[in-house]
Amino acid sequence: MARTPNLVIDAQKVVRLAVILRDELGETLPTDNSSLEVLTGFGQLLPHVEQSILGLAVGEKCVLELMPIEAFGERDEAKVVEFDRDDFPEGVAQGDSFDAEGDDGTSTPLSVLEVHDEYVLVDMNHPLAGKRVTVEFEVLGIRSAGKEELQVATIARQNRGLQPEGTLLPLNRLLGGRPRR
Repeated sequence: MARTPNLVIDAQKVVRLAVILRDELGETLPTDNSSLEVLTGFGQLLPHVEQSILGLAVGEKCVLELMPIEAFGERDEAKVVEFDRDDFPEGVAQGDSFDAEGDDGTSTPLSVLEVHDEYVLVDMNHPLAGKRVTVEFEVLGIRSAGKEELQVATIARQNRGLQPEGTLLPLNRLLGGRPRR
C-alpha cells in the first residue's frame, strides 16, 4: 500500500518522535523528555538526524549511530576555562550546569568543574562532546505546520538559541575567561 505524501516526514512538517539516547556502552542517557516535537526544515534537529527521518511515516522507527562529529562535536580542551567567581550566582558548586547566552542569541552549556575563591573552572563542551551516541526514534505523529508555526520557526532560526531573559549567563561577560591554569 502506497503512503500518501502528507503522512510522511518532509520539510515543514510538525513531527512528534519518541526518543531514546544511548551512550557508547549502550546505557540509556537521561533526557528532559522521552518524546519531542519538532518542525522539520528549520534546524531543530541535528542535520544527520533530520536527514535520516525524512520519508518516515507514523509508526516507523529509526536507529542511528552517530559519531561525535555528527552528534555533539569533538571534545576541545581549550573550552575548559576559568571565569571570575563574581560572574556566577552565590552558591555555585562543582557539578552545576548553566547555559550562557552569546550576543547572537546562541546558547553554550557550561559545566562547573571547580569553584575557587577567585575563579570558577568550567567546561564549555557539550556533555556528550567526543562521544559516539545511538539515537532511537519512533514516529508518533506527523502533521503539516500552520502559518503561525512557520513564522515562529523562521524567527527562531534567525535568532538561534534565544531563551527567556534572566535564565542565561551573558556569554559576552564570560568571554574574558582565562585558559585553565
